[in-house]
Amino acid sequence: MTCIVGIEHNDCVYMGCDSAASDDAFRFATMVDTKVFSNGNMLMGMCGTFRLGQLLKHALDIPDHDPRTDDMKWLCTTYVDAVRTMLDDKGHIIKGEHVVEEIENGDYLMGYNGKLYLVEANFQVLRAADGYMATGCGCDLALGALHCMMSNGKINNPVKLVEEALKAASHHSAACAPPHHVFKLDSEGKTTKVL
Repeated sequence: MTCIVGIEHNDCVYMGCDSAASDDAFRFATMVDTKVFSNGNMLMGMCGTFRLGQLLKHALDIPDHDPRTDDMKWLCTTYVDAVRTMLDDKGHIIKGEHVVEEIENGDYLMGYNGKLYLVEANFQVLRAADGYMATGCGCDLALGALHCMMSNGKINNPVKLVEEALKAASHHSAACAPPHHVFKLDSEGKTTKVL
């Protein structure tokens, strides 16, 4: 029911989303709230349940980041620990037979300090060498479109690239639909809506 697309460009992160909401019975609606939002100096785009996005946006207190700690180390430890604790407190964690915890039905893209990351359901934090990522049921379509559009290695208009990738996902997936929204997280950690 989702396509979230992100691109790193010039120490900024551009992230966009579709607006579809659907369920296993193929009921469909267009949502007012966007699946991409900011919390502090982070930009996040969620897929899965809207509850995950609501909790990340409204209930997560982003922990302080000691500048002496590498971003990835901080994200994989202090940050993820805060996310896991908050989701557990709010009842949005699945606990497996062997005490393996996972986010219930979802993962999310995250922009932080000019870099784009994917936080998967098992709380691993990933960053692609390509400088772009996508998640949700339309991600394969969006990634294919981005690969083709960026085959020359240049990014002239990151907003247009995100928009076109979302259009490809919406055109070829019944679970993705406009309107599309694109946001920019600048190098100072400020988010603005650019489409």
